[in-house]
Amino acid sequence: MIGNPKLIFVYGTLKKGFPLHHYMEGAKFECATQTRHPDYDLVAIDGEPVSPYPAIISGKFHVTGELYDVPDKILKALEKLEWRYTRTEVLLEGVMLPAYFFLHNQKNPNILPDCPLVIRDSSGKSKTWVNP
Repeated sequence: MIGNPKLIFVYGTLKKGFPLHHYMEGAKFECATQTRHPDYDLVAIDGEPVSPYPAIISGKFHVTGELYDVPDKILKALEKLEWRYTRTEVLLEGVMLPAYFFLHNQKNPNILPDCPLVIRDSSGKSKTWVNP
């Protein structure tokens, strides 16, 4: 099955209200959704220059997020931003065609156990975006 390479599923700091959402300006919000299959884990990874940073790895849970139709210019900027990730096809609830998301691509990432993925939005409020 071939998905639409411009449909991008975001699950962390690129979502509305989070610090990197400005990268999505000009992209069309399609819907809030989750992965169709429970094949992933959302984890905190220790790394440079930012630590912890969020990542999806293979696992056993659904991941919630937002789906966007992304123009080429934004897609190129996202690929540069998400250099630790591989754009990977994903099936989403309520979405007919496969979309894509950025799956962490390091072989042995330094996962921070029990690390809360809490960040501050632009208003200074804390937000937790770990899946339960």
